[in-house]
Amino acid sequence: MTSVFTAQDFDFHAGSLSERGARGGAQNLKNLAISTDAPCTPLTDPSLAPLSVPQVTPQPTACQDPTRPFDLFTAWENLPVTTALRPGRTSVANGQRIFNTRQFTFDGVPGTFTCTVCHTTTDVGNFPFVSPDNVAPNASLFIRYGLDSPDFLAHLRTRDARMESFVRRTADLPVYRVTVPADPAVCGPAILPNLTTGQPILESLERSTDPGRALVTGLCADLGGFKPPILRGLATRAPFFHNGAAETIEDVVNFYDVIFDAHLSRQDRADLEAFLRSL
Repeated sequence: MTSVFTAQDFDFHAGSLSERGARGGAQNLKNLAISTDAPCTPLTDPSLAPLSVPQVTPQPTACQDPTRPFDLFTAWENLPVTTALRPGRTSVANGQRIFNTRQFTFDGVPGTFTCTVCHTTTDVGNFPFVSPDNVAPNASLFIRYGLDSPDFLAHLRTRDARMESFVRRTADLPVYRVTVPADPAVCGPAILPNLTTGQPILESLERSTDPGRALVTGLCADLGGFKPPILRGLATRAPFFHNGAAETIEDVVNFYDVIFDAHLSRQDRADLEAFLRSL
């Protein structure tokens, strides 16, 4: 199985994902995995040695560098006008550029961010950071965006009608009320922002349809925390998010547009969707 690589090869709007310099498809994914410039440390479990796992030079720092963007479709950025299927390919390339470079902010968190901050592995899109001892996953990877909170989703709906489907799709989930300690040092910071005032929504901390990482750690700071997933093959995995709150990739893009107040244009959203569908 270590020699089997599965990836999307064709998109109905863009055509072959490995033509004209693009590097989509299974063969290019295999090349990425066994290259000495691979974005992640290779599998080196001694017990698997008989399987002839490709041995390459570990590149752990590259695996943890959000400045290394996706570049699968960079070759499509300046295709000639006469190129067949150019509109689809141009949209994919534009979506990749937006994913790599568009900056936004998150209430209560200093600085600006791009999509690659959480989906940091080049051309794969997962978040592989580990703790300094390389044993335990870094708890900061587990992020609460509020999809587990009925109160927070209802709050988003008041800001943007596109969030109505999220409220509807999660309405039948059981809701757990969690006792939040009064001591902030015990509870930790609230991830959920109030997009109007910047202050935490305490009700959102207390009510959750899925405690997430908190079931493992017992810490309310981890309530509703989930790890950003790998993005390759995303189009085959609907519905999206841990609770299926997003029915389509369009819904996923809409969610981040609203929660990050990104002000994406209709064309920006369409291009991001085209890029995510092509992975």
